[in-house]
Amino acid sequence: MFVEKIQSKRITEASLIVVCASLTTMLYLVVGFKMVILNLFYLPVVLAAFYLGRHRAALLAFFCVLLATMVAAADLGSFSGENSHLVIGVSLIVWAGVMGLNSPFVGTLSDERARKIDELQWL
Repeated sequence: MFVEKIQSKRITEASLIVVCASLTTMLYLVVGFKMVILNLFYLPVVLAAFYLGRHRAALLAFFCVLLATMVAAADLGSFSGENSHLVIGVSLIVWAGVMGLNSPFVGTLSDERARKIDELQWL
């Protein structure tokens, strides 16, 4: 049973990484509304926090922020309807901050739930 649980987590990790990579590709290819695509990155991070825990979700959030920042830096002019690079940078920093705070919060709730389930199984 323990090996099956590890295998299931590996499959979940791999599928979430593939989802993040496909969202990054979509972010690169979409001409307008790139900020909307950025908000779609919350879904795999929250799923990782819920199923994999706080630490793996934080790593996935950092990976998503890194990918989105590389796409934004590659073509900063078409990233937003704004003309100012400062506005684009601040919006990316706020998005990354919320993404970084979201993963430990949900991951901590998931870790607490798993710990309570383990406590109940020992009773």
